[in-house]
Amino acid sequence: PAASAASTRPVPFGTETSTSSIVSVTSSGAALIPASPPNFATVCCLGFGSRRHLGDRVVRVLVDRLWPRGISKAAARLDAWMKDLAPSTALRTWFGHDPARWTEFRRRYDVIGGSPLLRITREQAAALQEELNRTSTDGTVYHVGAGMRFAPPFIADVTPEIAAGAQTLVGIIMSPQYSPIIMNGYVRTLQDAVADLGEPDLALKISGDWHLQPLFLQALAERIQQALDRLPSEVRDRVPVLLTAHSMPKRVVENEPAYINSLQETARAIAELLGLPDERWMFCYQSAGHTREEWLKPDFVDIMPQIKQAGNTHVLIAPVQFLADHLEILYDIEIGAREQAVAHGIEFARIESLNTSPLFIQALAAVVRDTLAK
Repeated sequence: PAASAASTRPVPFGTETSTSSIVSVTSSGAALIPASPPNFATVCCLGFGSRRHLGDRVVRVLVDRLWPRGISKAAARLDAWMKDLAPSTALRTWFGHDPARWTEFRRRYDVIGGSPLLRITREQAAALQEELNRTSTDGTVYHVGAGMRFAPPFIADVTPEIAAGAQTLVGIIMSPQYSPIIMNGYVRTLQDAVADLGEPDLALKISGDWHLQPLFLQALAERIQQALDRLPSEVRDRVPVLLTAHSMPKRVVENEPAYINSLQETARAIAELLGLPDERWMFCYQSAGHTREEWLKPDFVDIMPQIKQAGNTHVLIAPVQFLADHLEILYDIEIGAREQAVAHGIEFARIESLNTSPLFIQALAAVVRDTLAK
């Protein structure tokens, strides 16, 4: 019999249904089960968001104090108004209400063919759902989806579907290192979306810091070892390894030094797992903004001359913060860092991003279970 949308939902990937159950199928081929199982938890992977394809309509977001003069809000056709965002005075001075400032930013997206971040995050969510259901020991059935903060599909838009029928909703911020200042927007956005559902019995739990999660560290160490194994044997045991993280304005760190400490702790833990001596690796920054204010250093641009002067012929770059391919990987590292290395006569290599690495998916599953247990 046909099942109503209100009483059924897609069977979570990797979940088996009883042969005695009445199972329906949607027009797209997705299996449906009546209502929800007794123990039903849902997970929302919370991402930043990014422009997917060059042909996509650009998402128009109003950022307070950066409004282009002479354009009405109606004419701008806004998709969202991020009232909690406001740029620094230095950034507003640099921008000068000149739309031409965005030309370089758009060029970088054009070079990499658009960002695959949403596609990969959805692939991670599907793999996480399969892993959670495969390893569930208490009968809990899991459904996992993905929502973005700054681009479609927005967190608020996907929450009703993801949370439907669940007793518990778990939000996983797709960043191992947690910063209350930086991540609080994700927390508030999901909390507001859940409040709008009007479901008082739905429990909401949101992950915190997981920068030393053992499986996450092992997944990154595995990627680095794989990259090292691809290098010529004569340089494999001495190539410098740069463990990178996204640079930030210095003023942010001054207000929250613990965030930078967690980035450095992740880097050191990975180096220890690999058995890298201190002289073989360095923690540094990348992707600094083009503003007049001071950003954290050293950048890998500053490190390349030092690597050459030390007599090295190769370098390996491994981000310790990014979980999937996107602009900061495919342009800032693959193109920008490579150009810097070549300019100094250095052979460049980078690790494969975590994406859907089995070890990394197991790490996410562990984060979900730890968050549920709190």
